[in-house]
This record gives sequence, structure tokens and C-alpha cells, in this order.
Amino acid sequence: QASRRADGRLRLARARSAQNSLMLQPGDWSTLGPPLRWSSVAALCDETRAHPVAALQPRHAARRFVVFSPRHFVGMRYDANAQTLWAALADDAQETLLLQRSHQRHTPHALDALAGALDGRFGALRHVAGTLDWHHGVPRIEPWALMCDRPIVPDFADPCGALKDV
Repeated sequence: QASRRADGRLRLARARSAQNSLMLQPGDWSTLGPPLRWSSVAALCDETRAHPVAALQPRHAARRFVVFSPRHFVGMRYDANAQTLWAALADDAQETLLLQRSHQRHTPHALDALAGALDGRFGALRHVAGTLDWHHGVPRIEPWALMCDRPIVPDFADPCGALKDV
């Protein structure tokens, strides 16, 4: 817990109840439901189109955060010039959701871990969590975490060598 003082200083709480702790992650995100987790691209699109455009929404990512449970992984492509990884995920009705992640200097192995999670190096891809936006009318997610046989957080992942095979 933290609070900012009027002079700009940051005051951190000292109470034990304000400390963070790690909890065991069972990896079963399927218990989550709408409006957080979706397994249908059409239902996800209908829900997000019913809300105002991003320019009218509050300026935080929580409103755009979703978990998508794809039926299968369609394919991926790496653009070396843009240093961007693109992938297509499909639902039961074969409708696709784009996954896009660009290289950032402070997360040097994120794209490699993402490619490894998508190509099955960590087990079957079950869920993708991240922020949703639109690319030429197609829903697109920027992944923050993926659930395979274990949780994969690209920002903190170690290199696995999968990006060189894309």
C-alpha cells in the first residue's frame, strides 16, 4: 500500500496486511466467465462494441483486459523489421483473434517466450490474457500472460530459442 504526499514524496505502508504475497497458480482460468474470459470471438466482439470507443473510456488498461480461450492456434509470423510477433488464434466457429506483441528493450526475451508458448514448447495453449483493441476491424490482443501447462509471463520469461524458428 502506498500513498503520495502533497510534496511529491511516496509513503509506503508498514503494516503486515499491506504486504503482497504470492499464491499458488492452479492454471485453471476456465472458471472465469464473461466479461473477463471469452471463448468466442463473436461474443467478445459483441460485448466490446456495446461500450464506448477507447477515447471515451477511462485511461487505464483494466477496462480492456480480457482472457481469451482459443480452440486452436492458427499460425504466427515474425516481422524482423518491426520486431513484432503476430499470431492468429481461432475459436470453435473458426473466427480469428490476432495476437500482437512488439519488442521492448526492458523485456528482451518476451517475444521468444511468446513464440515458445504458441508453438507448444510449454504444452498446449489454453488461455491468453492481455489487453484488447482493434486492428482494421479485427480484435487484437497484446498478451500479458499465457496459460499452457504452466503460466507464461513473457515480460519475465527466460529465452527458449523458439523465435529463431519462426
